[in-house]
Amino acid sequence: MFPEDYEPVYEGDDFESRFPDITWHCDCCGDTLNDQENFDDHLPYWQCRKCGYLNMISADEIYASEEDYYNGIKDSHSEMMEQAVETRKKEKDR
Repeated sequence: MFPEDYEPVYEGDDFESRFPDITWHCDCCGDTLNDQENFDDHLPYWQCRKCGYLNMISADEIYASEEDYYNGIKDSHSEMMEQAVETRKKEKDR
């Protein structure tokens, strides 16, 4: 979930990435989704162009590390999301 005080504002490069500094990987084949043609993390799902797997794109799918992903530890995504939001706020204030 987004912090309560965050209001999404889409300006400048906000159209390019909903989740800044997050690299998305296919849950099936491991290919980097960000590098696939026309990838858009504003969509709720992305079909991998390499294997065809339908991947969920949401804050609930963000892990701090590959180890956390394999161990099913999702708690760490909230800290990363807060950092991403703070980065966006700082960029907006420039």
